[in-house]
Amino acid sequence: MTGSAQIETAPSDSIGARHGLPHAAAGYATAMKNILIAVDLTEESRHAATVAREIFGPDATYIAINVADEPTARSAAAFGMPAWGSVFSYPDPMLTAGPDARHPVDQAEQLASHVATEAGVDGAVPVGAVGDPANAIVRAATEHRVDVIVVGSSERGWFGKLLDGSVAEDVVDAHAFPVLVVPQPVDAG
Repeated sequence: MTGSAQIETAPSDSIGARHGLPHAAAGYATAMKNILIAVDLTEESRHAATVAREIFGPDATYIAINVADEPTARSAAAFGMPAWGSVFSYPDPMLTAGPDARHPVDQAEQLASHVATEAGVDGAVPVGAVGDPANAIVRAATEHRVDVIVVGSSERGWFGKLLDGSVAEDVVDAHAFPVLVVPQPVDAG
């Protein structure tokens, strides 16, 4: 055999084969024990968490992170004042005041816990963050010394990516950790 290499695929009944991993990658997954899963309310995120649990198994330590948007003050027009076209860049006291108000980090942490549990990743350590999702995910991965970051991905057109970018691509581009990007499930129908 000259000039070509073949990748041995995982046995057809293995978890790695079900998720399209080469045999070597399937074996490597068992060495990864500290797993960060980025979650939100999308089906792709739930699917990624489920796949992570299947691949890395019950003995791994899971950290589920959800990143909330930075809360900003409402424009003056929302308060019945003339709108001059400005938006204030400080936290909105209306969002964080009052007896029932929760801080956005607490809300994100609660959502991370909920999505992880819903996806079958019981016992995941929930982490909430606020700000840029890719930066927060990489920061949490560093703080928790994870072996791999797991993110879900959805198929979007070029225009959608132009307007909204891709958190998965931004995390991969950070080159800080191995990243498992789990594509959306293919409909069997």
